[in-house]
Amino acid sequence: MHYYFKGYRGSSGGKKINGYYQFFDGTKIKNIVAKEGKTIIINFTSEVQEGELTISILDSSNGLVANLETNTTGIKEINSDKNQKYRLVIKGTQTKGSFNVIGR
Repeated sequence: MHYYFKGYRGSSGGKKINGYYQFFDGTKIKNIVAKEGKTIIINFTSEVQEGELTISILDSSNGLVANLETNTTGIKEINSDKNQKYRLVIKGTQTKGSFNVIGR
């Protein structure tokens, strides 16, 4: 994981990650473990004032499961067909703003 934050405050623990920043350039990754037959519910919100922010969910084979829309608030449900670790990938490109993602 490589990233650079300026004016950052946030946290990453359990199944949540959030950040508020004046500048973010790079990638942060958060793992979410799912059991077979279970549904993961992802609550998310983000605000992009400058630059570009993408929030993606990848499966254990690095296949794209979903892109979470930025500059909005929403909920995404993911049905896990096997025990696996999903990766939440947050990528900022010279961006200013915030993100908050909670999995349950």
